[in-house]
Amino acid sequence: MLAAAVRSARAPARAVARQQARALSIPVNHVVRGAEFSVKDEPRAEKADAIAAELNTKLTQAVGDGYVGYNRFVCKAKWDYKVFYEFSNLDAFGKFLKGEQKGHFDEAVRKFQEVAVDGKVHEQNFVFDKKH
Repeated sequence: MLAAAVRSARAPARAVARQQARALSIPVNHVVRGAEFSVKDEPRAEKADAIAAELNTKLTQAVGDGYVGYNRFVCKAKWDYKVFYEFSNLDAFGKFLKGEQKGHFDEAVRKFQEVAVDGKVHEQNFVFDKKH
């Protein structure tokens, strides 16, 4: 019984070690911060486009060279809306998270919530590699 308790106590540490080892196999080149939500119709998607473009302008001015730009995806059949803001490396993304730029993103998310169905906006970060 004691052996089982010891194995059980070690399990979380092994799981963390496996996750850390796996994370090393995926390179962190570019990083994107995304917002995903659904809109009711095309006029609301157009409002979301204006919000996305406004944030792009603010990030371009605030982050500088570390900010690459943004990509927007809209499914016109289901009105799913996704926008991803790209940073050239982890350092630039870290600068974004610690600076006033993160406040610009949070403000845009609040505006996205106003056009989103049920006010729900999912935010997520991804590592990103360009495969041309």
